[in-house]
Amino acid sequence: MKFKIHFSLLLVFGLIAEAKAQVPTCVGTAGQVEWLVYQNISSTNLSKLYYAPSYPNSPDRVSFLSSLATPSQYNNDFGGLVRGFIIAPETGDYLFNITGDDNSVFLLSTDTLRQNLVSRATIAGWTDEEEFTKYTTQTSALISLVAGQYYYFEAVYKEGGGGDFVRIHWKTPSTIGGTTWQIIPSANIASQTCMPVCAVAGSPCDDGDPLTNNDRQDGNCHCMGTPNTLPSNCIGVQGSVKALYFDGITGNGIANLTSAAAYPLMPNRAEVLTTIVKPSGSFDNFGSRVRGYLRVPETGYYTFNITGNNQVRLLLGTADVPNATTDIIASINTFTNDTEHYKEAAQTSAPKLLTAGTFYSLELLHKDGTSSDGYAIYWRTAFKTDTIWRPVNAPYLYQYGCELACIPAGTPCNDGNANTFNDKYNASCACVGTPCADPTCSNALDYVPIEPCGPTDQQSNSPSEAWLSCTPAQSPNPIRGQSYWIQYDMGSPHALEGSQIWNYNAANATGQGFETVAVDYSTDGINWYQLGIYSWQEASGTGAYTGFQFSALNGIVARYLLVTALDNFANSNCFGLSEVSIQATNCPLVGQPCNDNNPLTTGDTYDYACQCNGISTAQNTCSIPTQTLAHIALNSGSYDAQTTIVSESLIEPAEKVRFVAGEKINLKSGFRAKSGSQFVAKIAVCAQDTTILPLARPTTDIAESEGLNNKTTTETTAKLRIYPNPTRNWTRIEYTVPTAGMVRLGVFNSTGQNVVWLIDGTAEAGEGYKEFPAHQLRAGLYHIVLRTEQGIVSEKLIVLE
Repeated sequence: MKFKIHFSLLLVFGLIAEAKAQVPTCVGTAGQVEWLVYQNISSTNLSKLYYAPSYPNSPDRVSFLSSLATPSQYNNDFGGLVRGFIIAPETGDYLFNITGDDNSVFLLSTDTLRQNLVSRATIAGWTDEEEFTKYTTQTSALISLVAGQYYYFEAVYKEGGGGDFVRIHWKTPSTIGGTTWQIIPSANIASQTCMPVCAVAGSPCDDGDPLTNNDRQDGNCHCMGTPNTLPSNCIGVQGSVKALYFDGITGNGIANLTSAAAYPLMPNRAEVLTTIVKPSGSFDNFGSRVRGYLRVPETGYYTFNITGNNQVRLLLGTADVPNATTDIIASINTFTNDTEHYKEAAQTSAPKLLTAGTFYSLELLHKDGTSSDGYAIYWRTAFKTDTIWRPVNAPYLYQYGCELACIPAGTPCNDGNANTFNDKYNASCACVGTPCADPTCSNALDYVPIEPCGPTDQQSNSPSEAWLSCTPAQSPNPIRGQSYWIQYDMGSPHALEGSQIWNYNAANATGQGFETVAVDYSTDGINWYQLGIYSWQEASGTGAYTGFQFSALNGIVARYLLVTALDNFANSNCFGLSEVSIQATNCPLVGQPCNDNNPLTTGDTYDYACQCNGISTAQNTCSIPTQTLAHIALNSGSYDAQTTIVSESLIEPAEKVRFVAGEKINLKSGFRAKSGSQFVAKIAVCAQDTTILPLARPTTDIAESEGLNNKTTTETTAKLRIYPNPTRNWTRIEYTVPTAGMVRLGVFNSTGQNVVWLIDGTAEAGEGYKEFPAHQLRAGLYHIVLRTEQGIVSEKLIVLE
């Protein structure tokens, strides 16, 4: 008898042990499941929830449900996720039904694993709580389950407004023939423990590293700090990147953008993106450039995917600026919708092995023609196990801190300050608003407080205070013929920095003001240059009229400025203008001595274009056929050869060295020109002077970093012209490319370091120009270098204080 009792106890214990072994390791508390809520996500589209950076790891609210039914009337514009395990009470076929508001989906795994989830029932709109047959997709097919087994599930819903709930019902094998749907009860559910709930992105934390600062949660259970010492001066603030937009560029291709004069430094608009997703908007014929850095929290493989309209290129590199020829990892050649991830094979990158904590340069180029105009960068990461494409977002992004691009003064913007209004970019490329005069910002309503008897920009609306002409006259510029014009004579050449225009402001007659305007300039009154054709604003006709900024002068050098009206707002034969104020700086007298900072010139003086130029003294004496300079320190002086100079020498600080050869200068890998030295390479065929190539570069292999392929060339039809020069504002860099091919147009400082590439890739043959914001640079001497397949040319650019 004792034996039988002992055996029975063993059997019972064995059954208990076996039952416990069947409970999966991820099962939590019986009788409840998690309900996760993600706030402030608009739309009823489930994809908006899936793409939200907070989904699914960092919800705004976590609570538990005792059945598969969420509360109703909870909130608007949120997404919800109910997750856990369903425990089958009996073996057999089950039916499941979902009701919800709004779009909803019920997913049930074939076992306990999340990766085996299968969509079982969906709602493409909304239902009432017990509206079981509104959509045929609400009810699942028959699903066979085994008694006592655990099945992982998720119910996801996206609320816009209204009832906001989700409910999961079933019919078990014993009730499947009936008409009643039962909400799955607490007896048949359990929570999960294997998928964490992470702190909200941006929450303060401690990453345990004393060499980092500003430690913040990333929303995926990583605490990330920014290194105290950054690997590059160009790495800016964490949490966003800047997007620049270039308007008025036709065509669908990236080449249309990169060849435009305004690209890359004169955008029309800009915005800061915390997630690199720009949905379709209302713009046409523009291009975009997004630049910054990417830093990941875990080492592993990352795959990128882009969408956009029309052409898009994604570059990922290890330098401050990705290489346009080697770092393109994904591209779109036609167009996709905002979430169309698989239209073109090339829009998905190969898996990229990224190292935790490393900064990678990131750049996206986008060109829109017409129709939809969005773009986005998505990824699959080493720290997510699902296959959803998620947008690249704030915790992993850093701004590019060496941006030279400058939006023209007067362009509207948002300075982020609620106590300002009328925000616009100023001449220093900063977005600045007018301070409010009081808490209600009353002066934003066209009221500008003025000190008694103080100066004001307001213009009288009396006709006697303006100029009006109803008879055309012969223009000083012959191509303008008989026209309506005003000429301004500064008396001598001046650098014209900008102006303020007050159009014709006579009350009830503002339509006679200049609308379409041609602006020409000249240094002698004989040779004229067109600055451009512009559309001016009509005056208000009130005494509060303050005119508008005309920033197109950009430092041009001129004595005469000619303004010609091509038409007016009233289509009348009378044209009027109230006032023009020009900011001008007198140029040095022609012939005044100066220093052009070129050791190979003498007799430096200012010319009519306010430029300091000297006469070249570099000549090739051709004393020996070839010259080889070994790995030695060179003293200051000139080294020349009839055909070739080969060097792997060292130039110490303060030394000034010049190479002059008839055919080729070969700078081998050992060549170094240290910071503080001056080095000039020149091709000159025996006493014949040609273009000087500024190549100085501190502690760097000049030949490789300049991209010279260890040689210069004697013949080229490539050309450069820069004006205004000198300048303290915008300048124009005109260039000529002899034949189509690889072209690099760059700006270098006086030590030979590259400041920015204006062109870096293939270009068509012909003439072009780039607008350059010189006032973004420190005052000093710079070199503009154009490299084509035919050779290299360079010109100096002097930036004034």
